[in-house]
Amino acid sequence: WGASSTAALLTLWPPAFGVPSASCGTMAGSEAKSWVVATLNSLFSMLVFTYCSAFILFRAGDVVHLAKNAQFVQALFVFAFANFLLPRLTGIRLPGPRVLALLTVAGIYYFLDVHTAERSFPPADLTGKVAVVTGANSGIGYATAWALAARNATVVMGCRSDRKCQKAAAELTASAVEAAPLGPSVGELVPMRLDLADLAVVDYFSLMVAQKYPRVDILVNNAGYFVRKQEPPTRQGLERSFGSMHIGHFALTEWIIRRNKGGAKGLSVMNVASGMHHFCQLYTLERGLTGGGWDDACLPREFFKAGFRETGRKGYMPMKHWPGALRALVDVRYHRAKLANVLHTYELPKRHKGVFASSADLGFAASNITVMHKALNQNLGNIVSVDDLQIMRKGLPHGIRPVLLGATYPFVKKWARGVGIKDKNGGLFDPIGDASAAFTLEKALGMKDIGGQKKLAKQLYDASAKIFADFEKSRNGSMDEQR
Repeated sequence: WGASSTAALLTLWPPAFGVPSASCGTMAGSEAKSWVVATLNSLFSMLVFTYCSAFILFRAGDVVHLAKNAQFVQALFVFAFANFLLPRLTGIRLPGPRVLALLTVAGIYYFLDVHTAERSFPPADLTGKVAVVTGANSGIGYATAWALAARNATVVMGCRSDRKCQKAAAELTASAVEAAPLGPSVGELVPMRLDLADLAVVDYFSLMVAQKYPRVDILVNNAGYFVRKQEPPTRQGLERSFGSMHIGHFALTEWIIRRNKGGAKGLSVMNVASGMHHFCQLYTLERGLTGGGWDDACLPREFFKAGFRETGRKGYMPMKHWPGALRALVDVRYHRAKLANVLHTYELPKRHKGVFASSADLGFAASNITVMHKALNQNLGNIVSVDDLQIMRKGLPHGIRPVLLGATYPFVKKWARGVGIKDKNGGLFDPIGDASAAFTLEKALGMKDIGGQKKLAKQLYDASAKIFADFEKSRNGSMDEQR
């Protein structure tokens, strides 16, 4: 093409873009070339800074946890020192902003997904162990079922759709055989129908599991979804997201423990929560400071009084003192369900001795719940794999790291402590694989126990147990008691 051909083409561009039109005369070849280079340079810079900004923004929740990593803090200090002091002291010229931005992203990626990768692969041989994973036909549940089967566990996959469950089991069996970390043998994957929005189905599911597998060693309460519209209540009349993501899992846990050989002793229960539960503390703080009261914003008294039943839009918009348009922006249904998962985890070891309970904050992981992941896949899927951009952590291996660690922790304690992971029964595994109290982040920000979370955990457990007991009473006992 050459400069002259480029200049001829550029005469078609309108003056609004800063390029003279044909009536203004033909650009000299060197000017056209300079303009093209400058434009490409600007576009490249825009792409670099857009990507880096998106990466840091979307993974900010993960980066917060790196503040506890001494090596990351040291590296950050060295980076800041080199950036601001070396040029002034030595006159050494540092790379430009684009290179620095990419180095920042590379450093965060290294510490999140490479440096701590050893923790993603607990060397647990689960031969002879039985695991139950809810929501196992897609997303995090799918990846968790794969990881457990690849470690030789028998995995019962609980899914709402029989067809999708059977298809997922066949796919997982094939892929687990190809990439099993412990060799070519893998555990059996058993699909079973489970609808957490109907306690009768949950009862039947747990009974079928108990009859086929008298001893369950791992229970992963994973199934969940992000609520974006008004939904009908559960079969028992409860607010649907809370009823399925918390009450359904609560009931499943109780029935598994009751029917389990050995009861709760040695059972590992992993409640897959989310960092979104932190927002409940923020909402409570905001509401208290602005005169709305210090009652927990996600689990207020009114919700308990209603028996967790569907009460319409007013039941999940806590900022009653805000103007209507703003109030509608805060929908706490998903946050509330995830907070309930965390509180259930905290209280469970106190009610059932011998159980190891943990919850998980996944960070910004690619899953079927992550709306942004779906949107990016739809818009960029034909150009580049969204997962390859590393804006979100992949489901395997890093996305399920906290889930896998919590689920298998009782079986790999020696290894876990060797790599610096300490157990916290009733605690939360964060995105980089550390176990801590569920509200450590709030405590660090000076928001210790806003809303009375410890008392709330006890209150929630008691209220959930009452719903569970009332359901059994209405049916004259559970299904095994009726037989």
